[in-house]
Amino acid sequence: MKFIKRIVNGFLTCFAMYTCIPMPFCSWEDDNLRYMFCFFPLTGVLIGLAGFLWFVLAGMLGLGTVFKAAVYVCIPVMVSGGIHMDGFLDTADAFSSWKSREERLRILKDPHLGAFAVIWAAVYFVLYAGAASEITAESLPAFCMVFVLSRIMVLFGILSMPAANPEGTVAAFYQRAGKKTLLSVNCIWLILTGAALWSVQPIMLAVIAPEAAWYFLFRKMAMDNFGGISGDLAGFFISVSELMLHIVIVLLIRG
Repeated sequence: MKFIKRIVNGFLTCFAMYTCIPMPFCSWEDDNLRYMFCFFPLTGVLIGLAGFLWFVLAGMLGLGTVFKAAVYVCIPVMVSGGIHMDGFLDTADAFSSWKSREERLRILKDPHLGAFAVIWAAVYFVLYAGAASEITAESLPAFCMVFVLSRIMVLFGILSMPAANPEGTVAAFYQRAGKKTLLSVNCIWLILTGAALWSVQPIMLAVIAPEAAWYFLFRKMAMDNFGGISGDLAGFFISVSELMLHIVIVLLIRG
């Protein structure tokens, strides 16, 4: 009974933290956080499902390509409450500062928005909308799985990298997480996602290669510039992953 309670509380805590869906209150005790990250890829499933349903609805209504793409790129922000995009913006400011590690960590925690964050946000959404405008009915399932894969890969980073901020959110969750269980569950998520991509089109499995390359590049960037990973850096990784993988899938279906 206690184990089931931990699982349920982990689910509730995860969705309360990483989606805007109202959830019953669940205190941030060790037991409640132990299995929270096991459900993190499931938030990607929710975003992918929302994107899929939007395209189906838009097709039924006969909406144009530009409007369909514009709403689609807003869905991850709306479902997640913007938590990962916030990390992208903060990290863009920190990277663009070209300052010391300590100063970059300070910028990550600064609630103010810098000019570089605005510039990179504009670039990000223009490219994202462009890629989304290439979505077809046949390729739509593969695009929707991107949101799951990005979250799976960032969990490997959280499991293997030190916390850039010992007092940050990632550090607090990591200290309480069941690491062996999380690693096992995350590997299962990866296998299932790979199988799903293969079932859509075998060539779609190729997206794992650039995602793995981005993962190792991100590790080096995070370690060299920040000394580890944080919640903002995790959001940056997820946001860049989603944009990059959408572009990769466009190239695959057009190649």
